Amino acid sequence: MAQNKRFDIAETHDTIEINFSSTMKNVDRASDELMKFCNRFFTNDIIKEHFFGLNLVIREGLTNAVKHGNRLDPEKPVRCLMKIDEQGKIYMEIEDQGDGFDWHKFKEKSFYDVLSDHGRGLVILRLYCPDHEYNQKGNLLILKTTVF
Repeated sequence: MAQNKRFDIAETHDTIEINFSSTMKNVDRASDELMKFCNRFFTNDIIKEHFFGLNLVIREGLTNAVKHGNRLDPEKPVRCLMKIDEQGKIYMEIEDQGDGFDWHKFKEKSFYDVLSDHGRGLVILRLYCPDHEYNQKGNLLILKTTVF
């Protein structure tokens, strides 16, 4: 199978890891698989009402990795890991193969320029998942959240 067709899933009871080539189609597929995993783990309908924000954060992180990190290069993979513990806490890592970015200069930004075609994602992450961080390089996003 060609590298640009890559989409691999490994799953255990509490963990799912997806490695895929950098295409927007794969962002959709990975987001769907991650939300299916959450649906199996969280069965309470009241909890599922909080899935909108979770799905938004997942899509934002994956889209940034594909578009900005790997620059839509299907030869470059994205790695996504999600782990859910017994208390319902979700730990996620989204890693691309790009050069990273200087996340320090955006750390305190709480608004974005509505005329700009970028910058909204960091505000979305801050609103829906305040407990997030990047590695020093800026190509690994770590998210920690709970849906209830």
